[in-house]
Amino acid sequence: MLKKVILAIALVATASFATWDKFPVLETHKGQIKVGELFGMPNDNTMIDELYAGVRFTIIQNLELATIFNFRVLTAYENEDNEINEGGTGIDNIPLMIRYQFTPILNAFLDITFPTGSKKFRGTDRPFVFHFGGQFSEKFGTFALGTELGFQMETKGEDKKTDPWKLNIGAEGDISATDKLTPYFGLNLFVFLGEDERDNERTGDLGLEPYAGLLIKFNKTFSLDLSARLNIGEEYFNTEDVGMYFDAHLNINF
Repeated sequence: MLKKVILAIALVATASFATWDKFPVLETHKGQIKVGELFGMPNDNTMIDELYAGVRFTIIQNLELATIFNFRVLTAYENEDNEINEGGTGIDNIPLMIRYQFTPILNAFLDITFPTGSKKFRGTDRPFVFHFGGQFSEKFGTFALGTELGFQMETKGEDKKTDPWKLNIGAEGDISATDKLTPYFGLNLFVFLGEDERDNERTGDLGLEPYAGLLIKFNKTFSLDLSARLNIGEEYFNTEDVGMYFDAHLNINF
């Protein structure tokens, strides 16, 4: 049971591994901090709770750097005897996220995740993970569209095995309803490419992640982002259940 929980959580983290957003980088020498909490149920028997803080900054024109620190404060799952057990907690792996804006509508990105996470939370395997690709975005009046195409691969960890490559395709629409409120909605699609050295052939296994949220702007400095998402895909996420996640974070612009 615990092994299945760890695998499900790892796939959740894989799915949520993404660039900061799908839109143009910040203006030169502008930055943003976000501090928030994520509560999720990867399946009907598991609950997770994470606190996180991230920062991004455009160091020179069109080049944005970012990182996020996640701390798992709760992993709880119900076993076959209907008993509640606690799983691993601790700091997650830390990513370095790089985006470069070639034109007002085109970005390229590279995310490198370092194996710094707690072994109680992440297990004993210690791979480096690389996520890279491109983004296209455009504004149509009060509607903004952001899209992304990316690939994810990892090195061999301590167990000398790797997950297959993963393809992700995503799109998000933001609607500037008022100066203070921006509702948004999106969909991410994930596909395994190649063999899983820990399991059987998984090419073509598909995961879907629809999401929706609301950005509440208090002023030019502070805003609140509230969102919810689902993880759908029995083969990809290794569960028959639909995963549900709720996120709330404060944005601080500087």
